[in-house]
Amino acid sequence: MAGKWVREGTNSVYRYICKGINFANPTAKRKAVTLVANRVAPLHNQPLPEQRVDGVRAPAEGFGNTADIVVGNA
Repeated sequence: MAGKWVREGTNSVYRYICKGINFANPTAKRKAVTLVANRVAPLHNQPLPEQRVDGVRAPAEGFGNTADIVVGNA
């Protein structure tokens, strides 16, 4: 995560920006991952095989305030 001061109205706040998200599947089961950030889904039902690590780089502005991650059995 990277942080920077940003101006919000008349105040300055320190905001953290996520530059990427990593996923790890330490189980013996195949998983499917969906990632939604800023109303965009860079991953949608992406297969994540057993014992695998994968990641997603953030766009230039970061992932925003919230990122929804859904992991299910594939």
